[in-house]
Amino acid sequence: MVNDFDKEIDAILRKARGGESVILNNSHLDADEISAFAENALPDAARMRFTAHFADCGRCRKIL
Repeated sequence: MVNDFDKEIDAILRKARGGESVILNNSHLDADEISAFAENALPDAARMRFTAHFADCGRCRKIL
């Protein structure tokens, strides 16, 4: 059940970004994305992308 939820969250985030990865278009993460990361509600692949973004983005890291 958790795996299905992870897939659903990942699909929602991809749809909100027009199918592009947040990391690829160099934009900041929005509040919902940061919240999903903090709540450990992201699939592993998305979590790795977000972790890489936080490593490079002081603004998003500060919000987190």
